[in-house]
Amino acid sequence: MIVSRNKRRRAVAVGLAGVVAAAGTAMAASNTVADRNAGAGSGQVAGFTVSDIEYFPAADPWLVGTIRFRIVRDINSAVVDSSNATVMVSLDDGDTYDSCSVSYGEATCALAYPVPFSIVESADVVAYDSAASGS
Repeated sequence: MIVSRNKRRRAVAVGLAGVVAAAGTAMAASNTVADRNAGAGSGQVAGFTVSDIEYFPAADPWLVGTIRFRIVRDINSAVVDSSNATVMVSLDDGDTYDSCSVSYGEATCALAYPVPFSIVESADVVAYDSAASGS
């Protein structure tokens, strides 16, 4: 039996198309996606109130070495303490933050790198609940 060139080319093209289609189907069929949780919700977000800020000198009296202030929750009346909140302070517009220890609503923050009193214009305080502390 003699097959013309055109028929042979069509048969090869159809065969290649079938191989490509089968390979694409096999690739798509082998993908798996793990189960995930997703959703949306809402809750009340409240802040903290900071007051009575005091600045104390470092070994060099021209530098701020320690800051102390009062901190209370705006909604939850539980006492702010290092066991239930994380508190940090920055004196350089948020470039660096130092951790504070908190005991019965009084935060004490020792600066790792004391800064000159002359450049202190504000104290940025970041605080968040780090443990379930009731409502």
